[in-house]
Amino acid sequence: MKREHVLQLIQECFDTLASSDLIKEKVHVDGQTQLLGPNSLLDSIAFVTFMVELEDRITQTLEPDAPMFSLSIGDIHDFNPDKAALTTGTLADFTVRATSAHA
Repeated sequence: MKREHVLQLIQECFDTLASSDLIKEKVHVDGQTQLLGPNSLLDSIAFVTFMVELEDRITQTLEPDAPMFSLSIGDIHDFNPDKAALTTGTLADFTVRATSAHA
């Protein structure tokens, strides 16, 4: 899976959040969009909803016999140590590495 594809999936998740009113406005996602931290547009409910939807979207792109893709808070700390914020770019880079293990 390529980074651009992951960012597209993230954009689709943000579009769903906006259409379901979990976030107030439509967001144009780039690699610097904050998911966690002081400038995040996501509250805790929106963040959890985002993560579950992203896991589902990524799983659907994997081979049919691949295990379900999942992320945990522990994963985030492991790939984003000592950072006050989590950006879509950091999450996309991690996802590319993690999904290559499924290939």
